[in-house]
Order: sequence, then structure tokens, then C-alpha cells
Amino acid sequence: MKKSYFAGIAIVVVALLLLLVFSGAFYTVDQTEQVIITQFGQPIGDPIADPGLHFKIPIVQSVNSLDKRFLEWDGAPVAIPTRDKTYIHVDTFARWRIEDPKTYFVRLHDERSALSRLDDILGSETRNSIAKHDLIEIVRTDKNRQPLRDETLKGGPTGTIGVLPPIVFGRQKIEDEIKTAATQKLAQFGIAVLYHCAAPEHTYLVALQTSLFPNLSIGLLVWCNIWFDETAHSRPASVVTSHLLATPY
Repeated sequence: MKKSYFAGIAIVVVALLLLLVFSGAFYTVDQTEQVIITQFGQPIGDPIADPGLHFKIPIVQSVNSLDKRFLEWDGAPVAIPTRDKTYIHVDTFARWRIEDPKTYFVRLHDERSALSRLDDILGSETRNSIAKHDLIEIVRTDKNRQPLRDETLKGGPTGTIGVLPPIVFGRQKIEDEIKTAATQKLAQFGIAVLYHCAAPEHTYLVALQTSLFPNLSIGLLVWCNIWFDETAHSRPASVVTSHLLATPY
């Protein structure tokens, strides 16, 4: 009699455990994710970031997984006017992560909405910052950089050739300015920007390459862009042209 009684209890316990398992009472959290538990659609409790097996109330509660890794945002290249009315193409990208999971879930809910918000805020701050600075400030990395000396141009620098005009900020400070302004606005959505870069590409240099060197290889054109960014922005077009023609790939 006692054996059958305990056997009945064991069967009931096993049945309850199976019911809990198959009804979704247990769930796992991966090392790369964090979880928000919602009850009837409303988030409850603190975010769960510890990996392993966890328990929730079946049917009533739902699991919402969010990524806790560094995520990528890649903005579309756009033409932006500088303060001295020169249009440049700027390609922006950033790394971000979910800083406040509950705020992020309530305000944005998913990564698609977050990327859209990043497009709006980072794109807007990039346009605002570039419009406040001259082209030379955006091209030059920082104000302390010394010019490269071109050994192929004999006679040394004359006049303003090879001399870098003074600047106040430089591209690195402008990027930091964009990141700081965007971080303040994105904090209300639970997002933190870890890194931001705005890479300018000069439309007038592309036009020069297309007209003078239509058959140049892509590799050399890329090198020309880099050389122009670093040393040629203060040189006349004739000097730039002669240097490019004399440079082997």
C-alpha cells in the first residue's frame, strides 16, 4: 500500500516536471545575449545577463532576447557641404551596444528600430559638425601633424607648396564632437556609442582622377586619395598632377 502511494506521488512529480518543461517554464541564456522577461507584454524585474538555465512562469511570461555584444552601424555615404562651401562625400560607421536593456526594449524593442534611430541621430550630428568646419579641418587628422616631404619634387618647397596651413581642430576632434553629441541623445534609448568614424572622400579629386587618368587602376586611385588627404591639399593642381604621373603603381 505504501509502495503504491509513493509510486503515485513520484508519477505526479514527474508529470509536473514534464509539464513545466514542455510548457516553456525553463529557458537558457547564451553568453552573447541578455534577456528581458515580459508579463502580459510589460517588462518585469531586472534584465537577466547571467548565462545558463533560468525559470519563468509558463504561458504568463515571455522571454525577449537582446544582444549584448558590440554591434555595427554603417551609414550610407552622403554629400555634405563644409563651412567653406566644398561638398565632400562622407562615409560614416560606428560601433554601439545596448547599455540599458529595459529602456532599449521599451523605447525601441528591436535592432531594426535601433539602427533607424542611429541613422537619424548619427547622420544628423555628422552633417551638423561638418557644416561648422572648413574642409582642411576635416581632411587633416590633427593640428600637430608634420607634412611629408616629397623627394620627387626637386628644389624643396617654395611658397606654400609643402607647407601645411594651421588648423584649430582636425578630423579626430570633429569625430569626438559628433560622438559626444550623439551619445547624449542616444542615452534616452538605452544605447551607448563606443566608436564613431567619419571618413571623407573628396569629390573634386575624384573628378580630377576621372578626367586626367581614366584608365588608372583602382588600387592606384585609392593610393592617390590617401596621398592627397595627407599632403596635397595645399598644392596646386599642376603639382598634384605631375606627382601622380611620375608615381609608379
